Amino acid sequence: MELGASGACCQTLVEAEAMAAGGIKNILISNEVVGKGKLRRLASLAREAGVVLSVCVDSEGNLHDISRVMQEFRATVGILIDVNVGGSRCGVAPGGAVLDLAKLAIELPGVTFGGIHCYNGINQHIRKAVDRGAATAAVVEMTKQALEELTKAGIDCPLVTGGGTGTYVFEAGSEVFNEVQPVSFCAYVF
Repeated sequence: MELGASGACCQTLVEAEAMAAGGIKNILISNEVVGKGKLRRLASLAREAGVVLSVCVDSEGNLHDISRVMQEFRATVGILIDVNVGGSRCGVAPGGAVLDLAKLAIELPGVTFGGIHCYNGINQHIRKAVDRGAATAAVVEMTKQALEELTKAGIDCPLVTGGGTGTYVFEAGSEVFNEVQPVSFCAYVF
């Protein structure tokens, strides 16, 4: 954080809880969190003093569930729409589904629309830089499609995040992404 990182990106709720316990206060869970027990823990973490927490969603049902639990806990969490930009593991297609989820996040209590999450993990493992660059160009195009849907509807998209250790230079240089997620772990020096 002292070197300029804006926060920590985690894949799981338990990682986010550990980051918060370690003093990191701006945390993105770059994955979906589902199930009442986990959502209650998410709300508890979101309610902690000074913690700014965001989570990805890719379904209306999950977004409604998050909203209900946040209201119960009198907490607020940032919502990033998870856009499927080629990994086909999670996320919605970069079209109308992005717009529908963004509108819902704007309407529901207990959540705030924070932006879009456009990450393709497969690209991180492409061996040659030129090939990674070409694959990331496709991610950038799909991200632009998602942004165009929001722009046409007059919805501001404050955060466009994605990228990883293998591709962040391409996303950062695209002038589309305004945040990247290099480094998948925290290193401890003993």
